[in-house]
Parts: sequence; structure tokens; C-alpha cells
Amino acid sequence: MSESRTEFTLRAVILGSFLGVVFGLVTVYVALEVGLNFSASVPIAVLAITLFKRLGNQSILEKNIVQTVGSAGESIAAGVVYTMPALLFLGYRLELWRIFWLALIGGLLGVLFMIPLREYLVVKEHKKLPYPEGTACAEILISGEKGGKFARHVFVGLTVGGLYKLLMSGLRLWPSSVAWSTNAMRGAVVSMDLAPELLGIGALIGLPVARVIAAGSVMSGLVIIPLIYFFGEQLPNAIYPSQVAIGMMTPGDIWSSYIRYIGAGAVIAGGALLLVDTLPTVVSSVASGVRSARAAAGRATALVVARTDQDLSIVTVIIGSLVMLGALYALLAWKINPHGEANGVSVALVAVFGFFFVAVSARITGLMGSSANPISGITIAVVMLTCLLFVSAGWTGATYEVIAVSIGAVVCVAASNAGTTAQDLKTGYLLGATPRLQQLGLVVGVLTSVLVIGFTLTWLNGDSGAPVAVAAAPLPPAARLMDTGVVKNGRRFDVYAISAGNGVPAGRYLVTREGHVLAFHEPQRIGSAELPAPQAQVMAILVEGLLTHRMRWRLLLAGAVVALVLELCGVRSLPFAVGMYLPLSATSTLLLGALIAHFAKPRATAAVEDPFEPGVLYSSGLIAGGAIAAIAVAVASSFGWLDRFDLGRILGAGFLQSQSWALIVFLALCAMLWRYSRSRGEDSAAG
Repeated sequence: MSESRTEFTLRAVILGSFLGVVFGLVTVYVALEVGLNFSASVPIAVLAITLFKRLGNQSILEKNIVQTVGSAGESIAAGVVYTMPALLFLGYRLELWRIFWLALIGGLLGVLFMIPLREYLVVKEHKKLPYPEGTACAEILISGEKGGKFARHVFVGLTVGGLYKLLMSGLRLWPSSVAWSTNAMRGAVVSMDLAPELLGIGALIGLPVARVIAAGSVMSGLVIIPLIYFFGEQLPNAIYPSQVAIGMMTPGDIWSSYIRYIGAGAVIAGGALLLVDTLPTVVSSVASGVRSARAAAGRATALVVARTDQDLSIVTVIIGSLVMLGALYALLAWKINPHGEANGVSVALVAVFGFFFVAVSARITGLMGSSANPISGITIAVVMLTCLLFVSAGWTGATYEVIAVSIGAVVCVAASNAGTTAQDLKTGYLLGATPRLQQLGLVVGVLTSVLVIGFTLTWLNGDSGAPVAVAAAPLPPAARLMDTGVVKNGRRFDVYAISAGNGVPAGRYLVTREGHVLAFHEPQRIGSAELPAPQAQVMAILVEGLLTHRMRWRLLLAGAVVALVLELCGVRSLPFAVGMYLPLSATSTLLLGALIAHFAKPRATAAVEDPFEPGVLYSSGLIAGGAIAAIAVAVASSFGWLDRFDLGRILGAGFLQSQSWALIVFLALCAMLWRYSRSRGEDSAAG
């Protein structure tokens, strides 16, 4: 590069950290809502160009640091949300300290384990591993003038998505969803969530993936649930694992008792099949990692290394990794499993699984991009292997459930961040950046995002709320005692954890000591239809089923066969399985966004992937705006402020709550997406 080598500056780090926090928050909400995440690297690169133009500096390497630091927040958030909410479904609270330390350890291990792999995966395999998002970011930064003009599409999408969500969910000027049902088919409800972020996600993931995800929801909501009612509504007795007769169950009860296990089986099988398919990549990646580590150690005594070949030293990598693994051991021994047997084994599992799947994640990201990275499959494999090892060793108590989730969380975050790290290093390689400074930037990105992500997750769950009264009901037999002597309204209660499929919603309950009757429920939004957290639900089912020997094998095997049938038809089963976990209201909106983007795209460019497309940038902004507004509404709700701003109720206009009015406003939002998806880059820039 002939330009200035100004690179790792304070303003670049601050701006990158800020953007990383923003897109990390967006990823938290989106991953909870639909179990997906989108690559934030391209919009961050575009925003970096625009903001630096106002600061009067044109150093491309400095902008690259902004993009590098900012990308860490999104990858860590995805890893956290895919795993940590599993603790809620097992009856534990989401504790901020736990999220912080596990995310920090996993995030830093992802960066450190990737460093010895950089030369092989990024440099030597340059022609074989394109790293699609990383290459796109390099193109954007090189075409700085063009990227600056196109940043307005991101800002417009962010503004439109944020205002729409605030007016809908905050001021309640129209309903947030519409639904239709018929008595001819009990349990079948056709619905649509009118959220802007779902529309944007659909536009980004594309029609092939969106329709498979929607098909999974159609199978659950419009086929299996009505069939269960048809065959079971006249039966007088409950069918295990439910404690309630089918005729008395709501569609949500049926999903909780039966569908979620079928979906989990499909997710497990789909993730396993995806890993098997990538097995050659796994083997070559691990072998290359070992070779690269030996080569790096052999160069430790070299006197001069070119700037563009400088990594953090192998000594730093080893010491940093040992410190992180030591911190994990201390966390287990101090807070989770004092004087327990499994702590040393757990740390060893994290070290082995972590490096192994970091190599896998980085290689697959290089081949197919972040969207194709099988993080879910990786985490499922880690959790299953961990639980099976624990069972063989006789470690099956409640504490080991927490340890298994913790191991899965660290490895999931490490693998997710490793894919992003490799992608960023590819961008830097194309631009002539200093790898060592990028690696330092990624460390800063991890440090600045982990605490905010934990706060956001607990806020969205509503952990600050007091227990709410529930209808008196007997304690299910499978409930587990979590705490004793909790005082509420002057009375003492025991706290029990109830998993799904026991006739009442899953969660933590305050139970009377006399007669063991449910009295209060600790509120949580994660796991509801609004924030289903599908990936974490699968993790909870695996951990609980394997460690308590209560796995619903027949339902899981039925789901596995569904995945196998899809694979035999030539369709990737993992998106379908995730769709089985999601409400049709969410996936129908994803499908609509994908359809708009597909048919609006000019035919001349239909087969060309262009990171500068106005529709792509506008959709990224739409996702960010909608998710940020949703988080703001959740915060306002936790303080009890929403009723003060409920204009729909204050104005008293009945039409504001009608489905027709909601559809009119939503169609206007769809029309804007069509307009941006329809326009071509050159035309929009000229305008």
C-alpha cells in the first residue's frame, strides 16, 4: 500500500468498540428471536468509511481496524445466545457474572487458537479459501468513495426499522402480529409477525434458505399439531411426556410437550450430518493447525519479520491460552463445582474441543462464509460428547448440567469468534494490514462486548421482575428442588425447576411447603413465543435428557428421521429443523422478506453477489434498527413505563387495533424494501 500506515489508533479502537457493541446487541435479539445471526462486517465497514470521512482521515488500514474490532461483538453474541439461555430451561437463573466470564474465556480462546492457523488458512490457502464476507469488506474499504455514498442506505434502514418498531411495540399504534384460524383444523393458525428485523433477515438470508426454514414451521404448526389433536383429543388420559390430556392442551402445550423434542431430534441429526459432510475439512484443518504451530515455534528466533507477516508471538498465544484455561478452572472450582471431580477434565475438554473446532470453523468460513458456518452442529457435538463422558464417569447431578452447558458455551463462542477472526485477517491480508495489530483489535473487541452482551441478555429475559402468582396446581413429579426457604409475602417457599413437557410452562416456581402446590412463577421472556431461543432449547434438552436419563428417545428419533428424509431429498435439514422450533408468525415474515428481495432484484444482476447492493445495505440497517428499538422497548417495559406511552389505548381509536390497519402499515414497510431491493447500485448512487 502506498498510503499512510496509520493503523491501530485510539479513535479506530473506540469507534470499532462502539459499533461492535451496537451490532452485538442486535445479534443478541435476533438470535433469541429466530435462532439466526447475520454478518455485521459489511455494514460496519461501510459505516467506518462514512464516519472517517467526517474525521478527515483516509487511512484504509485504520478503517480496517474499526471493522476488525467491531466484528467481534456480533460473533461473541451469537455464541452466547446459542448456549447460555439453556440454563433457563434447566431451571437456573441467567447470572451476569457467569455470562461475562464464559464469553470472555471463549472469545479470547477463539482469537488465540486462530493465530497459529493464520498463515496456512489465510496466506497459503489464499486461492482455495475466498472468505466471501472478508473479501467483500476489503472491496468496500478499497472502494472507499463508493462505500461512503452507500452508507446512507444503512442509515435509512436503521431509521425506518427503529421508528417502525417503536411506533408499533412502544406506542402501540398498530398490532405487532396478525393471525387467522379455522375450526375445521384445530390447532392450525396462520399468522405473521410484523417486525421489521424479520423482514430484513429474510431479505439477507435469501429465498432458498428462508423457504426451508418456513417449511419447518409449516410442518410443526399446520401439519403435526393438527394431527396430534385429530388422533388424541378424545383420549381421556395424558400421553407422556405431557401430564395433561391432549383435548385440554393448547397448541403451545402440544409444542412444548411433543414438537420441541421432535425438532430437537431434527436439529441434532441435521447438525451431525453437516459435520460429517465437512469431515475432510475438519481433518485437513486440524492437521494444518498442528503444522502451522510447529512452524511458528521454529520461527520464534527469527530476527526480522515483514510487517504484514507479524502475528502475536507463539509465547503470547501459549501463555494467554493457559491463563484463559486456568481462569475457567478457577471459575468451575470456585463458583460452579467446589471440590468436584470433573473440573480438570472439563478444562481439558475445552482445550481439545476448542482448538479442534476453531480450525473447523475458520476453514468452513473460508469456503462458504459465516452464514454457512455450522456453529449449532459444533455445539451440539460438544454437548453430546461431554454429557456422554460425564455419564460414563457417573457424573450426573444437577451441577454437571451447568458444567456441560458451560463447556458448550466456551467452545461455541470460541468457534464463532474464530470464524470471524479468520474472516477479518483475510480482509487485512488483502489490504496489507499488520496481523498482530488486527489480533490486538480483536482482543479489544472481545473485552468491550462481553459485559454489554450479558446485560442485554438478562434485561431481555426480565430477570429483575418479582415472582408472579400462578393458578394453584400440583408440583409435577419430574420437578427438581433448586432452593429452600425463599420468603414471599411473609411466607416461606421452596424453589423448584420445571422443564417443558410437564403440563405447565417451563421455569422456576415458588412452591408451598405444605402440599407442594405451585404458587408463584419467576418471570422470563426467553423461551416464550416472542423470544424462543431455539438453539438453546436444543442444548437444554440434550443436557437434561442425557444426564438425568429422561431423554424422550422416540420423539427425538422421529425428528432425526425427518432430517434424514430431507437430506435424502437433497435439502439441508438444519434450517428446516430450526424452523420447526420457530412460530409460523416469525418464519412467514422471513419468507416474505426473501420473496421481496428475490423478485425485486433486477434480472440483469440476479446472479451477481454485490456487497454494495442498496437492498443488502438497507436490510442490514432494517435489522439493526428493529432490534435496537426492541431492546429499548424491553428496557422501558422492565421499568413499567410502557403503559404511559400506550397511545393506542390513550387515543381510544378502535381501528388502531385492527388487523387491517396493521397490514396497511406493514405493506408500506414492504414497499420500501421492494424499492431498495429493486434499485441498482449505480442508479442509487447517482440519485
